[in-house]
Amino acid sequence: GGSEDKAYKEMNDGFKDVVKDLISLPMPTIAAINGYATEAGLMLALSHDHLTMKQVVEPHLRAELLSRKRSYPGYFAALIRSKVGCPLARRKLLLRDVQIDAEEAAKIGLLDWNHEVASEKDALEVAKTQADELAKKEWNGELYAEMRQLLYPELCKELELTSSHSC
Repeated sequence: GGSEDKAYKEMNDGFKDVVKDLISLPMPTIAAINGYATEAGLMLALSHDHLTMKQVVEPHLRAELLSRKRSYPGYFAALIRSKVGCPLARRKLLLRDVQIDAEEAAKIGLLDWNHEVASEKDALEVAKTQADELAKKEWNGELYAEMRQLLYPELCKELELTSSHSC
C-alpha cells in the first residue's frame, strides 16, 4: 500500500544519507565483520574503505535481495559495482544470492590486508590495528575524501554527492 511504499522510500533515503556520509568522511574507514552481513548490513560494510572479517566456517556476506518483493535502490547496485570489481562475484552476490565467507571475500578483493592475520582474531581487533597504522600516516583529510569520491564516480552520482572536482 501507499504507507508501506512511503516508509520504504524514507528508509532507503535515510540509509542513502548514511552511505553518503561514509563516502564523504575525511579519513579512511574500516568495517569489522564478526558475524553475518546481509542486505543493508552488506551495503554498510561495502560503504567503508576497508573490510576485515573473522575467518570462520560460516558464511558472512550475502545480498539476500532476490527474496524481497521489490528491487533494491540504484545506489545499492552502484555501490556493488564500485566495490566488487569482479563481474562473476557481482553475479554471485546479486543474481545467485551466494553466501560469501572470508576466504571468498579475500579472493574477490574485498579484504585488502593479509587476511591470515584475522584467522584467529576478532575482526574488531584487526580493524583497530589497521586503523592505528592508517592514523600514523597523517594524510590530508580533505584530499583523502576527494580522492575516494573520484575513485567511485558512478556511486557518487547515485548518491547525488558532489565534491570540489565533482564526482
